[in-house]
Amino acid sequence: MEIKRSIRHYTYSLILLDSFSWVLSFAAAYWMRNPGSFPHVSPEYTIILPYIVLVLLLSFSYFQLYRNHLSQLVETIQIGKATAAGMLIIFTLLFFYRGYSFSRLFSIFFIAFCFISVRMLRSIYQTAF
Repeated sequence: MEIKRSIRHYTYSLILLDSFSWVLSFAAAYWMRNPGSFPHVSPEYTIILPYIVLVLLLSFSYFQLYRNHLSQLVETIQIGKATAAGMLIIFTLLFFYRGYSFSRLFSIFFIAFCFISVRMLRSIYQTAF
């Protein structure tokens, strides 16, 4: 019983940590693209943020990043795959959304920040616990 609770706690912690990482990456990418706008973020961008987090959660879950402990190398590869797959889905959906055109530079920054921040925060978390 205690082991199940511990695994569930670890899984929920990773979900929260990853979600925090994606939101932080989103803000950093936006402010790198629009340096004079700090701390304001355009409503056209913020409206898609919950969908981005949802798609990335589903992608990370699909690539089994919340199921068990993986080695650093395997986890890094899976994070790369999950990030790429999630972003491909997001960009495909945004392509059909004609309400606003999103910056390619923002997209590049966001992908890079997502991968780096998730990997870094997971390493810190796993080292600490």
